[in-house]
Parts: sequence; C-alpha cells; structure tokens
Amino acid sequence: MNIEDLILEGENLTESIYLEDIFPYDIYKSTNETEYENWISSVKRFIRNEDEKEFNEMINVFKNIHPENHTKILATLRAIKKIPNKSKKEVIKQEKDIYINITQSQNQQTSVSINLIIKAFQDELNGKQQKEIQSIIDDKELEPEKKKSKIVETLKKFGGDIASNILANILTNPSFFGF
Repeated sequence: MNIEDLILEGENLTESIYLEDIFPYDIYKSTNETEYENWISSVKRFIRNEDEKEFNEMINVFKNIHPENHTKILATLRAIKKIPNKSKKEVIKQEKDIYINITQSQNQQTSVSINLIIKAFQDELNGKQQKEIQSIIDDKELEPEKKKSKIVETLKKFGGDIASNILANILTNPSFFGF
C-alpha cells in the first residue's frame, strides 16, 4: 500500500465517522470500525517507517476516532507525499556510490567501497567504540599520520582480536575483490 492509497482510503472513511451520544460522553465511532482500525494501523506503520519523530508527535492523534484527529492524520499523509523526507534507502544508496581510489606504486588503481569498510567496523565495534573512532576521525587538529596511528592504538586498546576481525571481515567480503 502506498501513500496515495492511504490518503484515498482515509478520505473515503471520513464519511464513516459519526457521533455516538452516550450520556454524559460524546464518543466518535466509525460505521466501518474494522476497516477504520485497519487503516489506522497501516497509517501508523507507514508514518513510523517514513519519519519516527513525526510518528512520536502523532501518537495521541491515533488513539481516538475523532474528526479532528482524522483531519490531522490526512494532513500529515498529504504533507509526507508533498514533501517527503530523504529516505534511509537513498542515504544507503548514496553511501554505496562512494569509492576510494588507491593508486599503488605500479600505477594500478583499486576502487574500494567505503560502505564495505564502514560495515566491517559496525559489525565488530559497539556504539561507544564506534564513537571513539569517529571522534579521532573528526579531530581537525590531528595530522593524517597521527590520526592513523591513534586509530590503530585505539583498536589495539579494544583488543587485538577486534582489529583482526575487522580486517578479516573486509577481506572475506566478496565485493572487496569485485566478485
């Protein structure tokens, strides 16, 4: 189901919302209760996948059937359709398109995907360790040679097996050799 389908279904369900006067409360319901709940579940899943922050801001809107809530949900779907976030898939695709060209002494060039190296680090390091390595990389005051030795030193501090696991991870990946 795509966003257009969700909007269309929501517009069709607008007419199904009615006020049930149960003294002393006013409760809104849908004449198509099951269909409405299924739609709400699909919308929640869609918005959560598109934008976690937006989903968290709307969590209370999903709780009750109410014309105002319904209008807010449709408005959010239309806004996502009109101005979509840059999806995670696009970011990953862009990362895969980044290559490092290494010129070797005999004028050979080898292209290595940065994504392959990043993935190897992510597989072997926990979040705190990744942040520590990233802070070394981001340090503008360190010269490249000092950065390199500091990264090696930090990896050794994490344990000798981590550095060797990262290297093994890279070397055993079929895409490293272009297969």
